[in-house]
Amino acid sequence: MRIKMKVKDFVKLVISKIPYMPIVDNSAKYADLTKKENLVDKFGEYEVIKVEFKHDDMSYIVLHISNKNVCASYRVRKVKTHLSDYEQGVYFGRYGIRKEYIENDEPYCMATRELESCNCDGDRRKCNFYMCRDKKDEKERD
Repeated sequence: MRIKMKVKDFVKLVISKIPYMPIVDNSAKYADLTKKENLVDKFGEYEVIKVEFKHDDMSYIVLHISNKNVCASYRVRKVKTHLSDYEQGVYFGRYGIRKEYIENDEPYCMATRELESCNCDGDRRKCNFYMCRDKKDEKERD
């Protein structure tokens, strides 16, 4: 099931004594079973992305969470880079394939008028285009 809410809000909704297993940004760094209180203390401000219910020898809830504050303006587009004759020759010499261009992913920001290149990686706290509008966003940047 796909969810978009904070961990502390999710834990309030789920009335259960079943332990949780947090998976942060698809890594197993914190993948240990934990109680509700410990989960809120450590990951309360993280965003819940996906929830799974596991029933092996023991039942537990797997929470896929992220510490990114998702930016709605972040997008990625394919950009074709045309190769010079020299670069085409080097590419053919190394890989044995004739190419006239290479496609690269370029992140950009929809919030700018010119759709400028963006380096925030989808995290609103790392935005370098606009200043914070309120104190809550300012705290998130620090």
